[in-house]
Amino acid sequence: MANNSRSVKQQAKTVLSLVAALGKMTRTDKQFDDLLASLKTRRWNLCILVLVSLFFMELPMFVFSGAFAVPNIPHTCIAATSEGPTPEEHPSTSPTSASSDPANRTLGLAGDDESCSLPGGSSGSCTSWVFNNTVYGRTLTSEFQMVCDRKSLRGLYSSAYFIGGIFGSSLGGWLSDRFGRKKTMSLGIVGYQTTAIILPWLPILTPVFVLRFIMGFLHPCMVQSSFTLVMEVFEERWRSAAGILIFLPWCFGMMVMAGISALVRDWRWQNFFLALPWLLLLPFLWLIDESPRWLIVRGRHSEALRVLKRAARWNKTTLPPVRDLQILMEDIRKESADSCATKRERRWQKVWDFLETFVLLIRTRRIRKITLILFCCYFITSMGYVGLSLGGDLFSSNPFVYVAISGLVEIPGATFTIPLVEQFGRRFSNMAFYLLTGACLLALPFIPTYIEWISMTLALLGKMALTAAYQVLFLHSGELFPTEVRTWGMGNSSTMARIGSVFSSFLVSVIPSSWSIAPFIILGCSCLIAAWATSLLPETRGAALYDTVAALEAAQSFK
Repeated sequence: MANNSRSVKQQAKTVLSLVAALGKMTRTDKQFDDLLASLKTRRWNLCILVLVSLFFMELPMFVFSGAFAVPNIPHTCIAATSEGPTPEEHPSTSPTSASSDPANRTLGLAGDDESCSLPGGSSGSCTSWVFNNTVYGRTLTSEFQMVCDRKSLRGLYSSAYFIGGIFGSSLGGWLSDRFGRKKTMSLGIVGYQTTAIILPWLPILTPVFVLRFIMGFLHPCMVQSSFTLVMEVFEERWRSAAGILIFLPWCFGMMVMAGISALVRDWRWQNFFLALPWLLLLPFLWLIDESPRWLIVRGRHSEALRVLKRAARWNKTTLPPVRDLQILMEDIRKESADSCATKRERRWQKVWDFLETFVLLIRTRRIRKITLILFCCYFITSMGYVGLSLGGDLFSSNPFVYVAISGLVEIPGATFTIPLVEQFGRRFSNMAFYLLTGACLLALPFIPTYIEWISMTLALLGKMALTAAYQVLFLHSGELFPTEVRTWGMGNSSTMARIGSVFSSFLVSVIPSSWSIAPFIILGCSCLIAAWATSLLPETRGAALYDTVAALEAAQSFK
């Protein structure tokens, strides 16, 4: 248990180092942490954690909604025209084709584009299809006829969200620091909810993609600000647990999404019912206070004092004398003001430091090796995770059951890694997870279609292993990057992960139409490459973290 506790704390400290708002620990930081300790962790802190976690539970429902909104559906050509309205102008109602029984579908062949040509060998291209809506009901795929020449639109539905996330991640931290944790989080949640409610009722396709991009943009703005808020209101000894627990509802969100989608088989009503419960939670945002640490830094001492008094009242504890609090707040304010003044005076120096930090990641041999390998691993891990989450129609004839169980297997995948990495180390653990995922995926094409449960079991086992790999990779990379480039290195790694997500959206939505086993081979081989690349990284279990790139390069051992 002691080892597990140390590992949990180490994981959380790695996460915390990425939150710019917490910065480097100073004397006033320590004094404020002592103040939070005197307030204890009770109702006030837990209320913020629970409410933020509930909003986090909604995110996977829209991140992976493409699994049920734009699946690869069996279809049959019924007409061709030289001219006429496009499917976007007059969406197809897509009657069910009796010739396509979902029970006869084979793994990876659920929607092969074998009906892109006119029947009977006639020349010309097909422009209208009949879709088998028995499994999914009404979808974007059938309504806007996203097949054949338009099949790439299926991948665009999910990738628009991930591309928005790339832009939002670079702005979310600045908005949170500039306008406050609560305001940025609240505006992000309200905007996200509003967009989620409007999106399913749009009559044409282009605005749907635009709103998906906006939701993806708001996603990191909401997550970064709310995560920072939780970290800043918890006393130091509980931040580790809070940093882990805040993301656990993600797994339950996937299960809820699968259940609602199975009950409501119409993509418009699915999205509406997925967003409705959290729309009703919006009034509870007023229960969440602004971070007192941020209020103090911004010089809003009276507001900070009100928040601290409320926290003391909710937690049934006693604050230090008001005069002592005012002195502490003024010290924090002065320290922050001096820092800001220095930053303004050195604006051009800051730009130069930014460029210099980027060069540091690739300038010398060891840090360049670490950077390139971690970029590769983040790209592959995210690509595999998203592919296994979106590809319900590839791995099972009942995608609703698959997605629900895939959310369930993420719980052990995210929690059992703690004792494993402490016992066997980061490098060996991740190599094992990547190898297991690769073996499961590469075995899928050889499984007979009449024993589908084995195929689904292998896919779910692979996802559980890859979820664990993601956790270990985050911990390992945070320990590999030296302090002076850790935030920048992790930020760029996150960008590579999002690029992998974009690629995966097309991999599982578009490529199977032409080559059904391509996703299994590409993802499986990629995981084997990641296992090999991980073997080239040094082990960090029990090792001291490097503060500078120079110290890393000068180290005697690099194994």
